[in-house]
Amino acid sequence: MKTVEKKAFFFDFDGTIWFGHFGEKTLKALKDLHKKGHLLFYNSGRSKGNTYFDRINEIPFDGFLFGGCHAQAKNGEVIYLSNISKQAMQETVEIENKYDLLIIYEGVKACYKRKGILDWIPSVELEDNSVLIDTNEYPMSKFSIFKKKDEFGESEPVPSEALDLLSKHYILIEMGSYVECIQKGHGKDFIIETVCEKLGVDLKDTYAFGDSMNDFPMFRTCAKSVAIGHSPDELKKHAIYVTKEEENGVWEALKFLGFVD
Repeated sequence: MKTVEKKAFFFDFDGTIWFGHFGEKTLKALKDLHKKGHLLFYNSGRSKGNTYFDRINEIPFDGFLFGGCHAQAKNGEVIYLSNISKQAMQETVEIENKYDLLIIYEGVKACYKRKGILDWIPSVELEDNSVLIDTNEYPMSKFSIFKKKDEFGESEPVPSEALDLLSKHYILIEMGSYVECIQKGHGKDFIIETVCEKLGVDLKDTYAFGDSMNDFPMFRTCAKSVAIGHSPDELKKHAIYVTKEEENGVWEALKFLGFVD
């Protein structure tokens, strides 16, 4: 009997696996992949406190990677964790208040925002955002700055001076209607490399699946990468395969790669 060479697969969540539900073919393919002995990893830009575990409990993930700075095994054991420092959080809150930024903070425990802003995003509302400087009580992974709308409903740029100040501590990723801010020295590439080193997985045996430019770091790290059909053209350039399917794009790609029938 031929021995299966174990591979590791890293999946972005929003727009890659999750479209309001899983495609039935995708879910079956992931279960079959796991049964064959391959490793499956959730690798989302979301923090642990912004992850809806009830939506992914059907998928047999071997580990969970959050916000490029936090990884844990399926049993909850922490593989790696880096929270935003107290000094960086203090400076961030000061910048938020000075420029009246619309920020959603993604923590290990939950998401947070100032009271009265971004009402459509489920988060813990804070009367005083300075409490977030207590990084023991509020361990923070990352945050996003949402752009204000002009009178025509168009997104206005975040003040460049504020972005320059934030770039001291963070990598800033332009995402259209918001700017994603992750800890310097971290990202989807870093967390993949860290997990693979800890678990003894060779990077030549890794596959990345994603659909947006914040997935580009893992595309350049993994040996082979797949872009979902609606991905930006710039990301598609770095993929070995671009899916035609949306909800079952993961299944389609795994079939193309020869991992499922």
